[in-house]
Amino acid sequence: MRITFDPAKDRSNLAKHGVSLALDVRSSVMSVMRKIRLPTAEEDAAIDAGIAADADTAELTDREFAELKPLRGRPRGSRKVAMTVRFDREVIDAFRATGRGWQTRMNQALREWLAAQRP
Repeated sequence: MRITFDPAKDRSNLAKHGVSLALDVRSSVMSVMRKIRLPTAEEDAAIDAGIAADADTAELTDREFAELKPLRGRPRGSRKVAMTVRFDREVIDAFRATGRGWQTRMNQALREWLAAQRP
């Protein structure tokens, strides 16, 4: 499958629907381009030997592995609050354009503004 990105169509889509697919297309292309190579039997044996030789590591049993539960949401003790807020499209687009972690950078910008406002 060949994926192409048309900037003119994206601008039209953004104007008409308020949505840009620029970042989604790039991430999709990257995931298609990535290939997973499984280790060879020799590499697997070397990995197992390294695990066995390290006293600080232990391979989980099938039962232990089955009992693991994924962590979801914010870590306990987090002071962040989920809320709905509206920003100008230009503000969101500018932060999103900076890539992964844009919400953290936006939070930092707001913290810096808040610090400047305090006497």
